[in-house]
Amino acid sequence: MNKIKEFISKKNNNLIFILAIVGIALVFISSIDFDFSNKSKSRDVDYESELEKKVESVVCKITGERKVEVFITLESSEEIVYADKIKSSNNVTEDNQGEDKTKMNEKQDKEQNYIIIEDSQGGQQALVVTTLSPTVRGVVVVSNYADNEAVCESIVNAVTTALNISNKKVCVVGGNNI
Repeated sequence: MNKIKEFISKKNNNLIFILAIVGIALVFISSIDFDFSNKSKSRDVDYESELEKKVESVVCKITGERKVEVFITLESSEEIVYADKIKSSNNVTEDNQGEDKTKMNEKQDKEQNYIIIEDSQGGQQALVVTTLSPTVRGVVVVSNYADNEAVCESIVNAVTTALNISNKKVCVVGGNNI
């Protein structure tokens, strides 16, 4: 039994030590919260609420109602476009292998790097070119005047124009005295 303990201690000390360090590192890394999407989700919810309030205001002005309900769903979340540099090269080599035989080799390389800037605290971040707003998937408007065709058409036209969506993505339904 002592021989086994000696063997394990001599031969595998380095291996056991390395495995212990890796295990500790994995436990540490698993405890870190890498969910950066919460900020994006909250901005999307804010954007969605802002759109709903604006559409409610417009519909109230069209119908003369004091209160309507508007529900908007988003297709995608906010998208940030970063500045980048793209290097590309194209190498063509021609190898004459005889009278009628020619071998051509073409090699294309493309390298993309984001442009990094330093902020006021000395940290580095990618240079933002633009931020694209989320895409609207659909809109539901609940109004007491949905039964009136002219009012309903005015609501659909206003919503589709304001949000730049097709009329197939807008649904106007009647409510029971909202």
